[in-house]
Amino acid sequence: MGRRVDPREIVRREGGDLFAFLISDGGFVGPEVVESGLVYRHGSGLQIAISYLGPREPEVITTVRVSRDGGAPRSASLDCLWVAFEYGTLQDVPTSAVNTRTTSKRLRQQAEALRRLLPTLLTSELGDAVRRCQGRLLPE
Repeated sequence: MGRRVDPREIVRREGGDLFAFLISDGGFVGPEVVESGLVYRHGSGLQIAISYLGPREPEVITTVRVSRDGGAPRSASLDCLWVAFEYGTLQDVPTSAVNTRTTSKRLRQQAEALRRLLPTLLTSELGDAVRRCQGRLLPE
């Protein structure tokens, strides 16, 4: 029997390549390796974390955190921002990751969603979208 691979290690190992566009296309720096996965930072006060959360309800979560103008940092999940910016539904950005295969699949899906959403995240509309996500004031 082989050693069971820690899903957080999959995030750290595969995420660097999948999310490299944050550096090349978005001007982010990183990734910083953290216990749950990876973190990318942008000079504008943006931070993007790709994490594996588990084991009770295992999932891969991409979180966008914004800290601007000396205000308190706010954050929202990628799937919520996807809906807030009217790109689609929550189901378009799945998070459930019950095994290593689905962990890899979720990383690819979230990287693609983030790649599409990135130009919008770098606009001044991000703060309002994050507030809507925190209050769950999303389009129907």
